[in-house]
Amino acid sequence: MARAGLELDVLNGYCTQVQLQAHWKGEVVFAEGFLEDSRPEDLRIYDRNFAGYRLISKHLQKNIHFLMRCTVGFNQVVKEFVASEKKQAIVAFCIPKNEVIAVRQKGQVVNAKETLQVRLLRIDIGQAEPEILITNLLDLRKYPHSCFKELYNYRWGDETRFDQIKNKLQIEVFSGHKPQAIYQDFFATIITSNIHNLICEACAQKLEQINATKETTVAINQNVSIGLLKPQLINLFITQNPRTVFDQLKELFLRYLEPIRPGRKYPRSKTARRLTGKYQTFKNYRRAA
Repeated sequence: MARAGLELDVLNGYCTQVQLQAHWKGEVVFAEGFLEDSRPEDLRIYDRNFAGYRLISKHLQKNIHFLMRCTVGFNQVVKEFVASEKKQAIVAFCIPKNEVIAVRQKGQVVNAKETLQVRLLRIDIGQAEPEILITNLLDLRKYPHSCFKELYNYRWGDETRFDQIKNKLQIEVFSGHKPQAIYQDFFATIITSNIHNLICEACAQKLEQINATKETTVAINQNVSIGLLKPQLINLFITQNPRTVFDQLKELFLRYLEPIRPGRKYPRSKTARRLTGKYQTFKNYRRAA
């Protein structure tokens, strides 16, 4: 068993960093590893599975911008903020003693008396429980409250990309059981996903023109286009004129369009996941062919 960690550029849709490690290593370990290549202008966006003093402290120490969702009961400060019904507040988190010990055990330098100055934001999403965001973007004028809902929504690109990689490209399906085969298939899938996104991006202008003439918005059929790309991947790398292959794939992608039907939901039929043996997959997803 292994756990994969992916860093996505949510503006452009590309996997920028990937890691494959032992399954017992948590998501925070991947996030910390990805921080090493951060640029000053980056904003790193996390869901609530990443919320914790350790990762927040790491960002503040390295002066890396972040936006992170947390639960309404994350700590007493967050609970009081939720109860106050304020839209935003700059607060200080005191790191609990047990968290200080845990962080130090991971090799991270942290002062027991250190406080983490962050900004809390309340985002109403039409449900009983609001969305609570934590960030170190403290400048209220430069970063007004109104911009954060849209910023956090960029994370949805992560979910659609994970769906593509896991279910359409079947990243858990390997051609062998040895480490070399697993690494080869894993990274080949990531490369395929990035190339597919590159071609779809090149089709965007033409697709916009097509949609201008239609009542129903259409998009490239992901399953079919992935199936069209796979046989041509090698040609893209070995041909003397990859542009020709690229343009041919663009034309093929634009032939197979599907209407976008917002709001459709189907229950997933999921089998029990085994810890050993061959991969398990969702029954109601069809592999791209």
